Amino acid sequence: MIFELNPEQRAFRDELCAFLSAELSPETYGKYYDENAYGGWSFEYWRILRKKLGERGYIGLNWPKEYGG
Repeated sequence: MIFELNPEQRAFRDELCAFLSAELSPETYGKYYDENAYGGWSFEYWRILRKKLGERGYIGLNWPKEYGG
């Protein structure tokens, strides 16, 4: 399937890719490496990353404004 992203979608994609590239860098991996953890990322880092993702609105509940969101 071939489709084109609109400018807003491309901007979101680029923003998210830049964020993930910075957060999942080899340097970060080395700092939070845990040989016993799935994929090598420590549980501590997954908590940090989930918090950052939530703060930026990438994950979390989507609540319509008309219902108080």
